[in-house]
Amino acid sequence: MTESIQITELSMKDYEFVNRAYHVLHKEHVNGRPDIYVDTEELLTREEYQEILESDEYVAVGAKACEKLVGAVIAKRKETPVNPMLKKNHTLYIDAVYVMEDYRRRGVGKQLYACMETLAKKEKLKRIDLKVWSFNREAYAFYTVSYTHLSCRRSYACRSR
Repeated sequence: MTESIQITELSMKDYEFVNRAYHVLHKEHVNGRPDIYVDTEELLTREEYQEILESDEYVAVGAKACEKLVGAVIAKRKETPVNPMLKKNHTLYIDAVYVMEDYRRRGVGKQLYACMETLAKKEKLKRIDLKVWSFNREAYAFYTVSYTHLSCRRSYACRSR
């Protein structure tokens, strides 16, 4: 069921929601990959969030249901690094996507992603990139079912001897 969702630009008044979302997402990462992620409270300061909102490099949008923020996505416009083996491309890298648990499987994530697709097409970006860990089963399933994969990057743990 897709309910009436309004996609809107994030603002400073949305900081608390975004900060909580970053904490929820980070906790999942700490639990899923404790070999990589550190449990910390210092994730996104007000100053960093304000820089994101003011930067032309970033896109920060939210999803509202009945004027309540229920989801958000923060993405960054990127350019292929200088490398003689690579074609120069401009892409959109999704840094974080979060949808409140009560609003998952209701079309909110699809609408946020559709907003990113619209922006990428409008700006003639070549693709949308993101990283999703296999331990994040809900997100992994969402991207696997809904979108065409162009590549897959894997990490393997080294065996102890």
